[in-house]
Parts: sequence; C-alpha cells; structure tokens
Amino acid sequence: VFAPNVSLDSLRRERPFLLLAILTMTSISHTALQDSLEAELRETLGRKVIFNGEKSLDLLQGLLVYLAWYAALFHVILYLQGTISILDMIASRYINSLKWL
Repeated sequence: VFAPNVSLDSLRRERPFLLLAILTMTSISHTALQDSLEAELRETLGRKVIFNGEKSLDLLQGLLVYLAWYAALFHVILYLQGTISILDMIASRYINSLKWL
C-alpha cells in the first residue's frame, strides 16, 4: 500500500526494483513486454543479490510482489492443465463410444 502522495517518479528513484516488479505483474495483456520485463527483473535480482550481495527493503518488496504474482500464475496454469486433462478424458470416452456404433 502506497501513501497517496507517492508518485511514479518517486518510486522510480526510491524503489526501482519494486516498480519493476509491479510493472512486470501488471503488463499481463502485453506478453512480449511482460517477458522482457520479467527477464530484466530476474537479471537485476541476480546481479544485485548474488553478485553484489545487496540487501534492501526495495529488493525484498519487489521479490515479494514477483513471487505473489508468479504463485497466482502457477495456480492458473495448474487449473488450465487440469481442465484440459478432463476435456481430453471426456473426448476420449466420446470417441471410444462412437467405435461401438
């Protein structure tokens, strides 16, 4: 939750990784842009945390936003896979029932 006076420019200056995570999460209707932003987010996280050993509230908040988005996306994918499996089973039974006619 942001204070009402927080601007995009202040986020860009003070919490750039959090802003990148928010932009990545909210660009769902633009797949190519989202893929590019996600690659940038992962590269930035790896560089800052693994190579530079940085620790900051910005990185933590951005990582939490990214993980929450990724977990939600993972559940949607699992749901779709389950639905496809059920439809495939129904279609197979229907096709098999036609063989007996």
